[in-house]
Amino acid sequence: MVHRPLPDDDDDGLMSTHTHHNKTNPTVVTACCPDVARGAHVSSILCARVKNHKNLFNCVEEYTESRAMFPPCAALRYTYAPGSLLPLVGGLLPLLGNDAVRPFRSTGTFFDLFDSMLFFLHAVAASHSANVFPVVLTRDNLRVHTDTLVPCLDFGTHIVPCIVDSGSGSGSGSGSGSDSGSVFARVAATMPYSVFMSPDMIMLKYIYCNDIVTVTRPDVTAVCAIAHTVYGTALPLPFRSTDMLDNVSDYLVDHYLHLSASAAIQYNAENTLKFAVHSVLATYLQLISELFGSGDTCILETFVGPINQFLSPRHFTRADDVFDAIHTAFYETALRDDAFFDMVGG
Repeated sequence: MVHRPLPDDDDDGLMSTHTHHNKTNPTVVTACCPDVARGAHVSSILCARVKNHKNLFNCVEEYTESRAMFPPCAALRYTYAPGSLLPLVGGLLPLLGNDAVRPFRSTGTFFDLFDSMLFFLHAVAASHSANVFPVVLTRDNLRVHTDTLVPCLDFGTHIVPCIVDSGSGSGSGSGSGSDSGSVFARVAATMPYSVFMSPDMIMLKYIYCNDIVTVTRPDVTAVCAIAHTVYGTALPLPFRSTDMLDNVSDYLVDHYLHLSASAAIQYNAENTLKFAVHSVLATYLQLISELFGSGDTCILETFVGPINQFLSPRHFTRADDVFDAIHTAFYETALRDDAFFDMVGG
């Protein structure tokens, strides 16, 4: 997205007030496109349905379109000014060195790492409670405030593909088939295969990109190979030796072999709670490895085990359940052991 200041001329054709004169949080302009409009729509729902949304999210607070300009433009104001949010790594967490085995092992880094993970799981749970279901979150969406280093889930300047339910309040994680299908198709067309995608999203991307009508045995084999390559490249061997990777092939066979494309889309439209949880936990598996190394058995058993169980594609659970389980594992179980402080660097 390319931002440029609004012109000072009040006759710019924008259907908004003089928000561009606010120097601390200026209005920005970008070309009109479906993704920007969709992101603003998702933001409006979060703002309306989540009472404390400013404590959790960066959203599009104001959105107007102008057809008087050519090409047509959209004016946006975010919850927080562009530039006021830093990347998680390099902001709260240290930038990673290439030559050190365990360069940042310390209790301070440990608490920053897992407090932020719990924050983002809580933010995901809040979006789910508003019937907004992110499909893929990347590191770009995980930000921290420049002044306080408090985490913030960015739905504004870094657009998140989301499925939005009508708002029945059931919390079932089901969206309309047509809405879900368009979001899945957009993700398939614009996002590369990555560790941030759940096995189900990798299957959906394959279905869309290859115009699959019915999933065959060769299709499942191809998707399994893609998933193993994606996860195997992004995660060190000890982190992918459990259910996350071991069971992915059986899961894809059991759930997708001989399934029609429409049925696969509907299945995932009815099970949208797990997508963002996978994205957050996969990110933190990477960060644990990068910050603490991957060769310590105690690290693997204490930190990685509780995360990995929820990355099994067969494990369907809510973000707040994952939050509770990981909070217990890290802040109750681990901290009772004096060896913890030696393990993370004292």
